[in-house]
This record gives sequence, C-alpha cells and structure tokens, in this order.
Amino acid sequence: RKLPFYLIGVGCWYYQEHIIRKDGYPNFQWIQCHGGEGELLIDGKTYPVKPQQGMFLYPDIPHEYYAIKEPWEVDWITFGGHQLEYLIKTIGMDSLGIYFVANAEIILSKMRKALNIALSENTLKGVECSTVVYELLMDLFKFASRNNDDSIEQQYIRLQPVFDFIEKSYDRII
Repeated sequence: RKLPFYLIGVGCWYYQEHIIRKDGYPNFQWIQCHGGEGELLIDGKTYPVKPQQGMFLYPDIPHEYYAIKEPWEVDWITFGGHQLEYLIKTIGMDSLGIYFVANAEIILSKMRKALNIALSENTLKGVECSTVVYELLMDLFKFASRNNDDSIEQQYIRLQPVFDFIEKSYDRII
C-alpha cells in the first residue's frame, strides 16, 4: 500500500448481476463491458453501457448498475495509491461515468494480465500488479474518451498528416 499505485481486486463476470452500492465503493474502479449491455445509475441519471465502453467509478460515490441485455459480460479492476487521484486528474479522467474505448482489447488484456499475476505464486506480484495498474491508466489515457471519436490516439491519427508535413518541412518557413 506504500506504492503510488496498487491493485486491490480484479476479475470478470460473464453474467454481471445487479449491483446497488448506496454508499459507493471505497476504491477507484474501472469496469469494461465486452458483451451484452447494461446501465449505470448515478444521482438519478441513467447511462447506457455497451461493448467498447467502460465505467470509471470514483470512491464512495453511490451508484447502481445492472444488465439490460444478457449476458452482460464485464471485466473489472479496483485500485488505489497515494498518487492515483493526481494521475487520474492529470490524464483527464477527472469525472466518473461512461467512457468510450478505442482499443478495448488492449484494456481487457491489461486487466487479464493483472488477474493472472494476482493469482500467481510470484512473491513480487504486488509490485508487478502496481506496474500493470500504471500501464492500464496510461492505456486509458490513450484510448478512453467521453466522446466516441475523441481519444488521444484518434486525435493523433487525425493530426498525423500535419505532423508529417512539419517533420518534412522543418527547415523552411511553413
């Protein structure tokens, strides 16, 4: 728990049950949908959750989520750390809610990597899981966005021709 980021829990549900947390959950959570559909209820507002989307939940915020198209398949990960809140705000995930994920497979692979490490007999699994949490957060920075077409990666792809032109023309006035 002295690490800047650490894994608290990780898993997957192929039939996500109805969850009601009147007092919230004590840690940050990322819940990635990869099959079926669900809804997230926060402050009386309902948000659809579909494949290629994830729920980012802050600690101690009352919420509820449930399936609306079964089976609702999700992977989940919870994490903490004394540098976590600063990093989360720095990478632009400064509010809880639904995020679109441009490369959901990458996010899911990190979550499953954390699960495999957590289940291993490795004596340094806490340190390795800390690394995976950081990698996951960096991937969320690159691939997750509030809008379907606005991830950092997609912005970079749109700007790539401009970057290429500048690189080829840096020695002259543009």
